[in-house]
Amino acid sequence: MLENVTPKSPTLFFISRFFILAGMVLFFMSVFYGIGITICKYLFDVDIMADPSILYNYNSNPDVLKAVKFLQVFSSIGLFVIPAWYFPKAIQQDSKTFLQITSGFSLKNIGLGIGILIISTPFISWLVYANESIVFPASLAQLEQQLKTAELTAQQLTQAFIKTDSFAGLMINMIIVALVPAICEELLFRGALQQFIAFCFRNRHAAVWSTALIFSAFHGQFYGFFPRLILGAMLGYMFIYSGSLWVSVIVHFINNALALLANYYKWNEGTIDFLKEDYVFPVYVNVLSFALSVGAIYLMYLYRKKKIWYNGE
Repeated sequence: MLENVTPKSPTLFFISRFFILAGMVLFFMSVFYGIGITICKYLFDVDIMADPSILYNYNSNPDVLKAVKFLQVFSSIGLFVIPAWYFPKAIQQDSKTFLQITSGFSLKNIGLGIGILIISTPFISWLVYANESIVFPASLAQLEQQLKTAELTAQQLTQAFIKTDSFAGLMINMIIVALVPAICEELLFRGALQQFIAFCFRNRHAAVWSTALIFSAFHGQFYGFFPRLILGAMLGYMFIYSGSLWVSVIVHFINNALALLANYYKWNEGTIDFLKEDYVFPVYVNVLSFALSVGAIYLMYLYRKKKIWYNGE
């Protein structure tokens, strides 16, 4: 829970401290990336410093792919974890309390969070379809092509990351692609950034949606922007209504894990239509999915409100 202190000039305070957070992210990301590529030289015999373009050989060189995976995990510590941990000190807050990593959570909140993730699937699937169907005007055709090329490049790297024929490989991917991003991203975005915006402006809804916007933009994929925006908002509300960062971490992990399982077991190639990537649910299902998702988030809010009332907080 945030200390009951409101900055005298919230906007100025936000801008100045936001630059501190951004500076921490850039600094520690650079430091850990530099250390990481040095380790890669000796651990995988991949000299990125001498030839940065070698990273593009991940499809043909297994050692390069291992180096890329290692760099992602190692750099995530500098990019997400360290800035999230030390930033609260810049606004005179205790890190554990500010990030809400010591707050207890109930199985009811975990269940509601997983339920929200499941029942929102039709609506999210429609958003994916709508986002991918966006066509730019002729004057922006070059920009559209650049965005599609970037999207294809990101998809190719993701496929190389998660491609495996063994259960052991799947478990490794669960750690690298599902667990690590869930913990690291939630620490920075929900734990540090969302809390910081709420601390400055005392508006939790503005904090949720602005953080979700930054969260989605950070991934740099325009054709997945809107589904990721909604996912970020759902995680944000789970965080504030559960009072624990671990609820959003667990739901984030399950979201990533389901994508890995779908790829590993080739659900997209099965006979069940709604498991296929290009399947779009009927309109009434999408509307119902959205309504039930909002209702489930509201239930989490009511549960939180009732719990606070009983505790006399």
